Amino acid sequence: MNVAAFEFLKPSDAQIDDMDVCRKAAHAYAEVIEDMVPEGPDKTYLLRKLREVAMWVNVAITRHADGTPRVDQADEPPGVDTFERGKAAMASSISNALGKDTDAGS
Repeated sequence: MNVAAFEFLKPSDAQIDDMDVCRKAAHAYAEVIEDMVPEGPDKTYLLRKLREVAMWVNVAITRHADGTPRVDQADEPPGVDTFERGKAAMASSISNALGKDTDAGS
């Protein structure tokens, strides 16, 4: 493990955008769980684990598996809106999971 694994690592602007998309996707999924899962310890567990996953996403975006910082590389083509890309992927995933057509609401 890299010694920097426990040090603060300021994310780049691109990484912050990716984190925002993932956080919003986790929030949307939490709302689905809130609406569809009955109250009880299992629901509490699901929401706690989802929060944990949402936090680990930030680590995965900013670091390699050995803890070394991930260097921001502009591998997105110019003009790609990270939020719109993530929002479309999230909507498609949730709709597919619920068996709904994503084009119906467009």
